[in-house]
Amino acid sequence: MTIILLLTAIALVAGGLFYTAKSAHKLGTTKFRDSYLSPLTKEAETSFFRYIMEWFYTTDAKRIGVLYIIFAVVMGLVGLAESIAIRIELMEPGMNFVSDATYLTLPGMHATAMIFFFIIPLFTGFGNFVMPIQIGAPDMAFPRLNLAAFWILPVAALAAFSSVFFQVLGVTTIGGIGV
Repeated sequence: MTIILLLTAIALVAGGLFYTAKSAHKLGTTKFRDSYLSPLTKEAETSFFRYIMEWFYTTDAKRIGVLYIIFAVVMGLVGLAESIAIRIELMEPGMNFVSDATYLTLPGMHATAMIFFFIIPLFTGFGNFVMPIQIGAPDMAFPRLNLAAFWILPVAALAAFSSVFFQVLGVTTIGGIGV
């Protein structure tokens, strides 16, 4: 199921890129000038750093939708890796691949990754991308709040997975506080 959702997300983003290129070609332009992937400023056309910053600080609903989808695909791959680690551990009796404590945290972290950081952001990304097109609006209401809601996700994922990373590294206390 996970692989089907990942492939669907990749196909929809690629299809959107193809459709955008096709419509730009129909308009007589061969560049992505009219697409949502094109740089917004002249400065970003020459500077890769500025282009990335335009993506990080964008208020365009389609770009925010693409950010959600990219984040969801990355977290889906993390969840898939956790699932594979669980299955490798269960191939033979005994603890072979990961430690006892790490194995006990893997099912919960896999569920967290797949539900909160894959399924929900994936559907939110599709909603952000498609909803303005469906209703004919140029953008969604409160675009900065929309972007702020996206940037909460990577911080939440880092906080959720940091305990497992610290546990794998053998760190049990940070500044006298147990992890």
